[in-house]
Amino acid sequence: MALSQAYLEWERQTEQRGRTQGIEQGEQRWKAALILMQLRSRLGDLPSPVELQIEELSVPALDALAIALLSLSNITELEEWLRSA
Repeated sequence: MALSQAYLEWERQTEQRGRTQGIEQGEQRWKAALILMQLRSRLGDLPSPVELQIEELSVPALDALAIALLSLSNITELEEWLRSA
């Protein structure tokens, strides 16, 4: 009986971790997509390497970029920001 309880608890914790990871990944992807749309609207087409770099940023870095993009006026400034991130 104790083994079954231990297994059920392990299964519950594993499932919870999976949900948490899924939520975090979804948040990261959503923020990256939104920021890319905003950057394209502001700066025009973005080079593929820049897009890939943005898609790989962490959530805190994406939050910082969301604020920084308000003052970016060209791709060079964006690339400089990404180098310093």
